[in-house]
Amino acid sequence: MVSGVIHAIFWLFVIILIIKLLRRRKHGGWQKMWRDGGAMGVLRERYAKGEINKEEFEERKKTLESQ
Repeated sequence: MVSGVIHAIFWLFVIILIIKLLRRRKHGGWQKMWRDGGAMGVLRERYAKGEINKEEFEERKKTLESQ
C-alpha cells in the first residue's frame, strides 16, 4: 500500500518536472539567460531601447570588458 503511494508521488513529480522544463524551454529559459550575456545583455537592451546614448553605451561596454 505504502509503496503504491510512493510510486504515484514519484510519477507525479516526474510529470510536473517535465511540464516545467517544457514551459521554461518555450519561454527562452536558460538559453535566453546565456544568450543575453548577463550585464552586457542588459547594456545592449538599454541601448536598443534608447535609454542610453551611444557614448554611454561605449563607455559602459569598455568598463564591463575591462573587468
